[in-house]
Amino acid sequence: MNEFLFAMILTELEDAVGKENCSTRTIDRVTHSVDYYWLSRMWADRGCRMPEADFVVCPENAEQVSKVVKIANYYKISVTTWGAGGGTQGGAIPVCGGIILDTKRMNKIYEVNTDGMYIECGTGAIYKHIEWAANEVGKATMHYPSSLTCSMVGGFLAHRGIGVVSTKHGKIDDMVLKMEVVLPNGDLIETCSDPKHAAGPDLNQIFIGSEGTLGIITKAQIRIYDQPEERRFRGFLFQDMSGAFKASRELLQKFKPSVMRLYDEAETALLLKNRWHQAWPSHEGAVRSCYAGI
Repeated sequence: MNEFLFAMILTELEDAVGKENCSTRTIDRVTHSVDYYWLSRMWADRGCRMPEADFVVCPENAEQVSKVVKIANYYKISVTTWGAGGGTQGGAIPVCGGIILDTKRMNKIYEVNTDGMYIECGTGAIYKHIEWAANEVGKATMHYPSSLTCSMVGGFLAHRGIGVVSTKHGKIDDMVLKMEVVLPNGDLIETCSDPKHAAGPDLNQIFIGSEGTLGIITKAQIRIYDQPEERRFRGFLFQDMSGAFKASRELLQKFKPSVMRLYDEAETALLLKNRWHQAWPSHEGAVRSCYAGI
């Protein structure tokens, strides 16, 4: 890209999102060009030359996102959406350079609706923050992935995230009612909020899991639930995995626990050691455990 063209694109991006929200600094381009994908981490660890974006922009809302995408379309350059950089599939790596679109400023919580049982927020919101907002009115999101405290709503939507209690409450795609999306040509749409409607395909499911390739999700309505009055968790030990599978199947056929997990012998020994701070005695045959949380 020649200097004149570079300066033209930079000026238009600054007009779209504000000069203070547009960067071409090397430190910003490098840090926004990696995520937790093993390849990008290996490149960074070994000091290799990595794919880098040319521009890093931080829009505040869907209208600014639309302007950025239209600029990218006009100049035929790529756009890569970037949230908190916690992705593990390489979706945030700008392999063709272009524009990194950082969603952090789209972090507003617009509404916590206890009648409709949903929370509406920008996709740049940390998921723990919307969980806290729901907790303030006695509700919960029931989506508890391991990166709850540091990843964003948009990241879970883009990667079709799964939480700890998904056995009962489902994955993130089961929890979304409505979304605001900027399409690749810059047009802005809102999906239908009617659940399981028969008037055509569920557009939510087209964009969820697409990792930003089919559109940039800027806002979402997420289901919330009543806080459980009590939680009980139980662990069961089995001599072999076939017995654990059989018991798990019978439990799931009779009721739906919030979470159920199976651990092999090595994981069981480590889990019990960490829990009770002592070595678990070995048994004849394989000792395995099945955890069913209700």
